[in-house]
Amino acid sequence: MKLAKLIIPAIILCLGLAACGTKPVEKVAVGDNPTESESEMSDLTPNQVITFDMNGKTIEVNEGDIIQVSIPTLPVEGFDWVPTDLDTSILEQMGPSILKQGTNDSSSDVILFFKAVGKGSASLSLIYSQDTKTNPNAMYTKSFGVTINVD
Repeated sequence: MKLAKLIIPAIILCLGLAACGTKPVEKVAVGDNPTESESEMSDLTPNQVITFDMNGKTIEVNEGDIIQVSIPTLPVEGFDWVPTDLDTSILEQMGPSILKQGTNDSSSDVILFFKAVGKGSASLSLIYSQDTKTNPNAMYTKSFGVTINVD
């Protein structure tokens, strides 16, 4: 009888948590001032494509180059890949992030575009985070970073 009193609430709790599962999102906007629409962004031809397996690497680009960052992501409502401490004298984010749906929910990529606007070296660090505007105590779950050298 005692075992049943413990098991039944545990089952109810598990079912409740399962009902709160993650929900895919169609598009998540990033940045304070997106400068391009999603359709304009998807038409860009990048000079450099950075993928998640390049995490921690140093990337060489030229001033004026367009950089595409592509990160495989299982979308979670309220979360997005957000740049942190971006040196905007060297790199500028171009518009919102774009969620590129794969053939199933588990094969999505988030695409971000940046432009090399000045010479120098900058850290391009991204975190997979909740919206910090609506939740100043937002947590992040993943991170990604590369060093960009602009000639």
